[in-house]
Amino acid sequence: MRERLPTDRAFVLLDDARADGAGARLFSGHAEIVETRRIDEVEACLDRLAGLLEQGRHVAGFLGYEAGFAFEAKLATLKDEPDADAPPLLWFGAFDGVEPVAGDDLAALLGDADGAWAGAPRPDIEASAYR
Repeated sequence: MRERLPTDRAFVLLDDARADGAGARLFSGHAEIVETRRIDEVEACLDRLAGLLEQGRHVAGFLGYEAGFAFEAKLATLKDEPDADAPPLLWFGAFDGVEPVAGDDLAALLGDADGAWAGAPRPDIEASAYR
């Protein structure tokens, strides 16, 4: 049985939610975090990730939908300064290793889900503008 995941360092746990846990993978032993909230930094971050892959690192994370603005000239006018509270457009960890996680070990790794809280939803527009 595994211990719970550490809260003092980055990791990525990908789980395809199969009953047997056959698709779960844990990326750990991070060497570097690559992230940005700025459209004009997205391509440089992707270049950095390519370099980390060439060095033999494993990378896992996410690329936000809005990061696509970095690749489409027609959307150049949408490249505003990021909101300080906004999530990153791109966040990836570069890790030393990746390992499979058995289904029985997932619950022990994650702990009690009843204590999780992501925060209250916050709309980006006023109700009148939405209507």
